[in-house]
Amino acid sequence: MEFLDFMNENLVTLLDAAQKNEAIIELGKLAGKQAMVDDVEDLIKKLFYREQLMSTGLGLGIGFPHVRYNKLSKPGVLMGVQTGGIADYESIDNIPVKIIIMIILQEGDQRLHLRLLSQIVRLFKDPQIIEAIINAEDSGTAFDIIKTSAGQQKN
Repeated sequence: MEFLDFMNENLVTLLDAAQKNEAIIELGKLAGKQAMVDDVEDLIKKLFYREQLMSTGLGLGIGFPHVRYNKLSKPGVLMGVQTGGIADYESIDNIPVKIIIMIILQEGDQRLHLRLLSQIVRLFKDPQIIEAIINAEDSGTAFDIIKTSAGQQKN
């Protein structure tokens, strides 16, 4: 399975939030709006718990909050873009996070989780892709960049 199998244009948003917790809440609410979960508050609580264990700010302006969640209606990969950056994300390189990729899978899907994470990290190693997404004029354009770039990497 490819991460694009779990992502669509409706799971991509330009974030209003400029702080880490608010951005996670915004993406959690998007998961609820897209019928991925029924209990958005519980999902957000689980995401915050995961962040307390260790920040998911992996550097290069990218955050990867993730959770394996047993009350999931359907798995998904969501993306939020904050062009101004989220300075309080606690990234390992202290660079403000501008792109957040949230992975929500069923409990027990460790292998799938690692596979999706690996694919996403490979894609986001390209600074041109990161820059194009940050400069996208809307969420549809940001998703198109992801879709096109992922397709080119497969070839």
